[in-house]
Amino acid sequence: MKTITKTPYEKAILSSMREFIKIAGKFAWFHAYMGAMMQMRANGALQLCDEQSIRQAMFDVAVTGVSIEPIHKEAYLFADEGKCKLDFTYPGLIRIATSEGALISLSAGVVYSWDKIDSREGTNAHLNITRNLNPPKDPDEIARSPKLIWEYVKCAFSVATFPNGHQDFIVLPKFKLLKTWQQSEKSEISKMWPEEWMRKTAIRYHSKTLPHARKLLSAVAVMNQHEGVKKGKSESRLMRRIKK
Repeated sequence: MKTITKTPYEKAILSSMREFIKIAGKFAWFHAYMGAMMQMRANGALQLCDEQSIRQAMFDVAVTGVSIEPIHKEAYLFADEGKCKLDFTYPGLIRIATSEGALISLSAGVVYSWDKIDSREGTNAHLNITRNLNPPKDPDEIARSPKLIWEYVKCAFSVATFPNGHQDFIVLPKFKLLKTWQQSEKSEISKMWPEEWMRKTAIRYHSKTLPHARKLLSAVAVMNQHEGVKKGKSESRLMRRIKK
């Protein structure tokens, strides 16, 4: 009988099976295993990640309940200096946030300089955004470009709706978004899609005040771990120019 030799990364994934099943169950394990294997086979850098980081990434998948099967586009594994890490898409964070029933919906967006926003906190709090349906610039092109987006972004926001119909929101102004962008280590996909990063950042800030959002807080904790503050980095030319 021919023996099938497992690759080091497959052994690392399988080593997380027992702990994963205790947290999320056998059904979730099967789908997580398939998703991890598909991503590993398609990414040479992931295949070289150390076993401990792969096990940690699988643990993070179990705790947050997110799907890493590529077809669902909720989360993905990426390699960072030989370490395997988990990151979430914007739709993935929405799915996590609403999976426990504490929230009916959660949405986030970016407001550009040609849009109008009316925001008030405290008593009679409200958030109204009016989109310019004929903007002077192509929003899709700007959303994909870190070089362009900071010229036109005004703020980002997150809105949560609870089962009783009550809504809660936060607004992150440009200076706070920019400061976070400059100080954090981002995955390659976040660098390619800064608008999605802004949406996720608004949700991350919002999660601090949302009740009963255990899995969302777990996801935010994972993101905070791999987007640690850069040490000893001076301000970029872009940030200095925008401050003027």
